[in-house]
Amino acid sequence: MGPLLMFDFDGVIADSLAVFQESLAAALVAHGFASLADRRTFLDIFDDNMVAGLRQHGVPRAALPALLADLGARLAAAMDRYPPFPGIPEAFGKLTAAVPVYVITSNLTGVVSAYLERYGLAGVREVLGSDKEPSKQVKIRRLAAQWPDLRPVYIGDTLGDMTEAHAVGALAVAVGWGWHDEARLRRGNPDRFLRTPDELATLAS
Repeated sequence: MGPLLMFDFDGVIADSLAVFQESLAAALVAHGFASLADRRTFLDIFDDNMVAGLRQHGVPRAALPALLADLGARLAAAMDRYPPFPGIPEAFGKLTAAVPVYVITSNLTGVVSAYLERYGLAGVREVLGSDKEPSKQVKIRRLAAQWPDLRPVYIGDTLGDMTEAHAVGALAVAVGWGWHDEARLRRGNPDRFLRTPDELATLAS
């Protein structure tokens, strides 16, 4: 059984920690949630799905659409400031030629799609952002159902990613170059831990 590869975007493909934190902090301040605009809270939010994490930290459901749209606009405008991690373009070129590759992210579909085009990351079958469905579990399950003969694999960089992958029976792969450190990721019991983008090629088999 071959793999169905589903990638997180921020912290796995895009080296976006500083820009994402800056953009989310600015959006939170603009929408009246300045108390959440610090680095520790930012990282804590991603112990869960981002949308769920924002809700847990006191952002009402009704405030989320405008907040996320503001965040998306800021990230789109700053795209040139967060290139892919070294080795990612080469890894994606090999993986997308060999197996189905998708991006499942808490970022916005349009932002990520434009980024992939901007940086020449071709071959991704589809980008599924939080505007299409906030739950990564739901999106992983939908793709697994579309590819029943393949082994679902989710590659992420946060504790929340590991939790969501395990919750729907996907192989959870943690990467060591992203937002959460190894100790935090290990709390999510990843099935595999990759230390460099060069190791992504091993997921094709």
